Amino acid sequence: MTDLESPGDVLYYAAEGSVRLVKKHREWITHRDNRGRTAAMHAAIADNVRNLQFLLRKGLSLWDTDSGGATPLHWATQCGSAKVVRFILQSGKSPQGLAPFLVADKDGVTPIHIAAGGNGKILQMFIDAVSAADDVFGLAQDKRGRGPLHYAASKASVESVRLILDSPALGLPVDARDSCGLTPLMCAVGVPFAQGVDVCRLLARRKEMSVSARNRDGLSAIHLAAIANNLQVLKLFAEEMGKNVEVFDNDNRTPLHYAAEQGHYEIVQLLLACGARSTTSDKWDASPAHYAAQFSVSCLDLILAKNNYVVSVYVCTRW
Repeated sequence: MTDLESPGDVLYYAAEGSVRLVKKHREWITHRDNRGRTAAMHAAIADNVRNLQFLLRKGLSLWDTDSGGATPLHWATQCGSAKVVRFILQSGKSPQGLAPFLVADKDGVTPIHIAAGGNGKILQMFIDAVSAADDVFGLAQDKRGRGPLHYAASKASVESVRLILDSPALGLPVDARDSCGLTPLMCAVGVPFAQGVDVCRLLARRKEMSVSARNRDGLSAIHLAAIANNLQVLKLFAEEMGKNVEVFDNDNRTPLHYAAEQGHYEIVQLLLACGARSTTSDKWDASPAHYAAQFSVSCLDLILAKNNYVVSVYVCTRW
């Protein structure tokens, strides 16, 4: 292309091309795309430090935000643009005096949240940049009250979880709770990926009491693993770590109640083998067998065979 045809072309050349054509149409430099992203953000996405520097000299800012409140560093982190990340970290603090990786978007998400979701290289860069004045625990919380460790656990990123746990400068407790009372371990048990087991092991071994911690509904990580039909994580808790599976939520329901209700045959089998009682009643006086009778014949057979248990005639009225 010998010339730019529209303001939108500036965004492409800011990212992928040379600055020559951008210089030719400086009146278009402030153009934004339909997500409110500036040319500087597009340069950050493409890891183009040279073009980013040019755009900053022409009046764009590292602290401009898109329609969602994200800065160029948010986009550089999301896209793995390590050179741009390094440049921004070296450019100093935000106008509010914050480290660049602690500047939040409209959802409270910071670049360090994004890096924790799976980019260990950039996460390490942020960790190395943490100073004693940076309140990472207080500032890196999204609108749900989740910190970087929640994000790492939710994405089953073994590398990120290990980096965070081994970085005391971050000051992120392994059992931090979000606004629903969920810990990083509780987030991890619902991840269906194989590496999720390793993440759960890292978190649970770091503080074993977190396995029995409850969210605001009284659900533990053991409950949530049963609900998610996560057999391998439940084996980690029950067999490898020897945790008691007869734990109760606010409705006096055990993991076996939930597994029976949802027809998770292998989970029911494991829980029974690990000592779960099939006769335990919840606040509605319903046992796991009652729920299995409504929703899963195969699970009911397991429960009845385990204890030679006869189900009483009962109509569940909690609905």
